[in-house]
Order: sequence, then C-alpha cells, then structure tokens
Amino acid sequence: MTAPALLRIRGLTVAFPDRAGPREVVHGIDLDVRRGRVLALVGESGSGKSVTAQSVLRLHPPDVRVGGRVLLGDDDLLTVDDAALRAVRGARVGTVFQEPMSAWNPVHRIGRQIEEALQAHGRARGGSAGTVRELLASVGLDAPERVAASYPHELSGGQLQRAMIAMATGCEPELLIADEPTTALDVTVQAGILDLLRGLAARGTAVLLITHDMGVVADLADDVAVMHDGRVVERGPVEEVLGAPREAYTRTLLAAVPALPEDRSAAGRPDAREVVRLEQVGVRYGRGPGAVHAVRGVDLSLRQGETLGLVGESGSGKSTLGRALTGLVRPTEGRATLGGTDLTTSSRARRRTLLREVGIVFQDPSSSLNPRHPVGRSIAEPLRLASVPGAAARARVAEVLSSVDLDPGFATRFPHQLSGGQRQRVAIARALVLRPRLVVADEPTSALDVSVQARVLALLGRLQDELGFACLFITHDLAVVGAVADRVAVMHEGVIVEHGETAQVLHRPEHPYTAGLLAAAPVADPQQQRARREKRTAGLVG
Repeated sequence: MTAPALLRIRGLTVAFPDRAGPREVVHGIDLDVRRGRVLALVGESGSGKSVTAQSVLRLHPPDVRVGGRVLLGDDDLLTVDDAALRAVRGARVGTVFQEPMSAWNPVHRIGRQIEEALQAHGRARGGSAGTVRELLASVGLDAPERVAASYPHELSGGQLQRAMIAMATGCEPELLIADEPTTALDVTVQAGILDLLRGLAARGTAVLLITHDMGVVADLADDVAVMHDGRVVERGPVEEVLGAPREAYTRTLLAAVPALPEDRSAAGRPDAREVVRLEQVGVRYGRGPGAVHAVRGVDLSLRQGETLGLVGESGSGKSTLGRALTGLVRPTEGRATLGGTDLTTSSRARRRTLLREVGIVFQDPSSSLNPRHPVGRSIAEPLRLASVPGAAARARVAEVLSSVDLDPGFATRFPHQLSGGQRQRVAIARALVLRPRLVVADEPTSALDVSVQARVLALLGRLQDELGFACLFITHDLAVVGAVADRVAVMHEGVIVEHGETAQVLHRPEHPYTAGLLAAAPVADPQQQRARREKRTAGLVG
C-alpha cells in the first residue's frame, strides 16, 4: 500500500527579480513526499532543485515571488502567518544544509547551538546538555561531550554534518529536507550519513533529498524526480528512473557518472622524464610529545605526462603531502626533489624559482579566487610575481583562458558572475599560466555536478596531453581516480598503505583499508548498491 503524502507541492512557481521584470526559474512543478520514503530531487546546478526546497519553508528573500501551494498535511506553508511558520521550521520540518561549516555560527559552540534549536520549540527535556549529548551520540559521533564543547572550526566536515543532522532531528520532525548532505565528504563518512538518513526514513520520517550524485540516489532514494530548467522532466521509482530512464536528459546525467575502469594493465610511461621524487618524506606539526605526524615515510615518483591519484579519507595526510610539493608546507623529514633539485635543502631564492614550475588547483574556486578582483587579475597574479611585463601578461591571460574553453572576455568578470564549472576552469587557467611541469589538483571536482565534472576532467586530460605536465590528483572519489589516473597511491593516517597501477589497486586491492574504501563508494545502480549495503551490514567487504 502506498504511503500517504506528507508534503504535497502543487503548481509551484518561483520568480527572481530582474531589471526586465520577474524572471521565473521554477515553472509549475508538482511533487509528493511520502512518510517513510525518500524522494530524491536531482539535476544540475541551476535546474531549480534547491530553489524548490527553499520554497517549502519560505527561505527566499522577500523580493522573490513564490506561487502555487505547498501543503504540509492540511497547512499551506505559503499562506500561513509568520508565527505558524516559525512553529513548523525545525519542529515539523528539519533541514540539513549543503555546507555545514557555513551553516553553523562560528562564534558559538556546537552544543549551545543545538540547545537553542531545542529550546525554541520547547523540546529540551530535563537537562538540555544531556539531551544534546544523547542526540550527538545517536548520529554516531564519538565523544559527544567533546563535540558539544567544540567550535565549528574544530570539527571535520563529517562531524559537522552529523551534528547538523542531530540538530535537524532533535525535535523529531515529520519531514527532513537534506540539501546535498554528502557533497565533498569521504566515501566512508558519506556511507555513514546515508545510513543515518535511511534509518530516519525507516522510522517514518519523510525525506526530501536534494543531490546531483547518482550514486547517492541509488543508495538512498525510493523515488526520483529529475529537474531540468525549472521543470520536472521525469519521475518514478528509483529502479525505473535509473535502470530504464525515458528522458534523454536523465540518460545524459547517468552517462556522465564516472565508473571504475576495466580490470586491465596500463601501459605506463617508463621512458618519460621524472619530474618529482619523494624519498621518506615526513611532515610533522608541532614539537615534543604533542607533535602530530601528518605524513610519514612517503616514497613516490611522478613522471612527465603522468597522473598519480592520491586517495584517502579526511585527515589521512593527502592534502598535506600536496602542500609539501607546492611549497606551502616544508617537509620535516626526507627529500623532495623537483626536476632533480632538492626542495628541502635549496635556498629560499632557488625554491621560489623552482616552485614557479608548480601549479595548484584548489577544491573550492569560490574561496581561492579573490571576490574583489576580476578573474583576469587573479590569473595574472603568478605572472606579476614572476615579473612578466603587463602587455605580455595580458596576452598570456587571454591565451590561457582560450585553452580552458573560456572566451578571453571573461577576464573582466568577477567570480560571482561565473558558474561553478566556469570558476573551476579559471582556477585551472591560473594553475597553468606559468606553463608548470607539475600540477597539484586538490579535490578539483568534488563539489561539481556530474556533467560539469566530466567536462572539467576531460579538459584536464586534454591540457595534459598538449602540455605534458605531471599531475598529482588528490581526491576521495575512487571513480574519478579510475577515470584520470595512471597510478594510485592510497593514504591512511599519514602513510601510503597501497600503491600501484590504477586498475590493479581498484580491482584487486591488497590492503584492507583500500578494500573498505571501495566497498563504501556508491554506484548509480540501485540493485548493485542494495547488495553492497547488505554486505556492509553483514560485516563483509567487497
């Protein structure tokens, strides 16, 4: 028997203010979210899925026009007064936002913020501190007392996301809206978050999941609605939509999902010139008994035109190792050579010259590009530091923008005027502007839609073929590694625990940690995902 619809959206329209008049971005959509079921609303950035979710609780600015009906039970949330809406927010409807660090108040402790949410709805049973600890423990957080006493910056992304779920579910809501709840999280942390959400649905909570990750959809959703240009273009049970999609747009989204490579040996590049060599490299923060060994005893090499995928969970040391290669962190042990020159013993002037041959692509271009400067100025900054004359610098900026498939006129635009994929192309252009021998790409596609991700990965591959740079590709996404890397190194607690050709590591892992990562990685196949989840539940790996 079909569960009753708790949330019914009928004829929803959303229009943003524009100089030429209101511009409609959501066009009369209908949705049902049922008790005990997960409805996944999927689509690319700009499709209208987050705008739709925000409309449920009227989170838009006052000048945004919202029409239609949003029925929670018998109450139309678009017409109830402010007092009634406040009673719904956080109590009957909980929300998990996409970026946990920006959703928490940075100057208040986690426990205090959860207490405020409970007190606002009269749900602080007995001692509120005890209730907070119970909630944090219920979402699988170790040492809930420590988490409650921490500020947001003192916790990892996975811990913050679990704490947000604790706050969102503290009042036992009937409906949970989860907007990209696992974006940029490690596969093992993501698996834990999905298990939490699945458990809530099993207890009767209706869940509206907003995501672009088809693996997450296959793992968690019961029903799927696909949005494109503000309209629902396809809907149905997850097995039908992902297994036999009717619409070309849905098929395009699924085709863009990277998959693990076939199990075959790679040819390799044995005759290419060595660009990087690490010998027993270690990085230690602090001194004495309290010192933290972020990286220990790493031996790696990287040749011209080769891509080495560096994978592992948050805190494994992979980003620290990348920073050591880019000069942002100096190794405290071992040797790191670039082009045959030891970065650990060379003079500051020599290191500065050498590091001009290293380009960096950061995870979030929104935070790595200066919002006050046009992107052309950001791209030209390495040229200015290298004393390249103004006219030559402007010509090089135009050239490198064209190489990443952007019009040179983009140089005058500001970061907020570009899409996520365009900003990442700008970040790649800046990394390549000095024609480096080595590019370190740190999670460059983790927050992008699958179709945009596919285009960015294809762009990096084309540019590497043309320019011949070596690439250290840091990521937690094993399928992305399979699509781009010649070899894979797996890091755990600062140590390389497995290293080899990509197909060998991903299909025949030798270390239990690698096998665990592979078992936790979602795939866009509901039946396969269900079988893997049953194996995890039974304590099996693979």
